[in-house]
Amino acid sequence: MNEESMANQEHPKRHWRNYLLDARYQVTFTLPMVLLAAALFVGLGLLAIRKAESATKIGITHLEQSGAFLESATATRETLQNRERWIRYGIVGVGMLLTLGLTGFGVVYTHRVAGPLHRIGVELGNLKDGKYAPLAPLRKGDELTDLYEQFRRACAALRTREERDTEVLRRVIEAAKQSPNMAHDLLAELQQRLQVKESRLG
Repeated sequence: MNEESMANQEHPKRHWRNYLLDARYQVTFTLPMVLLAAALFVGLGLLAIRKAESATKIGITHLEQSGAFLESATATRETLQNRERWIRYGIVGVGMLLTLGLTGFGVVYTHRVAGPLHRIGVELGNLKDGKYAPLAPLRKGDELTDLYEQFRRACAALRTREERDTEVLRRVIEAAKQSPNMAHDLLAELQQRLQVKESRLG
């Protein structure tokens, strides 16, 4: 498979189970962002709650001083207290959604970097084991595209050289089979080397 055909391969799809590829890197990037946002939101939330409590107390004080009817005063007090309670619930709910949203964003964004690095690491392991399988393109939205493209071209060049050597070796073996003077041990060694090279190409 040449480089042009590899470039035309379909981009692999993302799976939610694979989003946390490099937990150390992704958590290290995401956690400070989430903690900072949470700290800022907690500070603003406490300020808003104190303002709501102060407004509720002022409202109840004015209500008591106005000498309103008991039923009307009770209903108004409950309304003010319910408003304060819902403000608390709203702040807590928004804070939880913000934390979950930032965590998800951090994991997804870092996955776009961790994904290419993970694939490069896997392919380097394959090269170390003598395997020259063609590399698929990155997924849409992944980062490090220039680095990965250079790595793909290097792997494609290695595979092309291995294919060329394999073809030359195959021709030598075919020619050796036609020669009555070729030693059997040498022919067996050439065939063994050919099998190794063919296995590297997958």
